[in-house]
Amino acid sequence: MNTFYEVLDRSTGNVVKDYPTEEAAFKELESIVQTYGVEEIKDFALLRFQDGKPTLVAMEEALIARLQCDETMRQADTPAELAVKP
Repeated sequence: MNTFYEVLDRSTGNVVKDYPTEEAAFKELESIVQTYGVEEIKDFALLRFQDGKPTLVAMEEALIARLQCDETMRQADTPAELAVKP
């Protein structure tokens, strides 16, 4: 199976970059947000290509929310901080 991830700028239709893993794509998206702000990726979509067939991973607000969620998860010091509280 040939799998890779692609970030697409939906406002222009241009491919921003291809990545070997989802993690690599999110790492670079986080770097873009830290440098330029969240507005820079508001029109981006992340696609997963497997054997030439694309599947949407996340786009626009869902992509931003996932980046913010992943950042929160990484900043937690202990698993107890991640527990859902009633």
